[in-house]
Amino acid sequence: MNGKIAFIIGAGIGYVLGTRAGREQYDRLKGATQTVWQNPKVQERVSAAEERVGTVMREQGAQMTDKAAQVVKDRIAGFTTSGASADDSAAAPESAPTAETPASDHDADGGHPER
Repeated sequence: MNGKIAFIIGAGIGYVLGTRAGREQYDRLKGATQTVWQNPKVQERVSAAEERVGTVMREQGAQMTDKAAQVVKDRIAGFTTSGASADDSAAAPESAPTAETPASDHDADGGHPER
């Protein structure tokens, strides 16, 4: 059923974009589309689809939140039991420049190092 709807929508868009018949044909097609869209059966299907998508998104969002919370808890537990986890060296290399340490031997204002 979804394939048929997608085909009809695609055919309609293609017709509108490809037609050389002018504004009259466009207006006819637009009116027919609005008539179909306003059909109560179509609106029932649209509402059901919106509800289904909303339910799935809430469920998936809750699962992702739970997974993220578990990862954070595991990381915190790793820091408190060993002082630092083994993954820390790969995540943040020690030689990475920071705001406190310039990226090169030059001082922060761009001058040359003292000789």
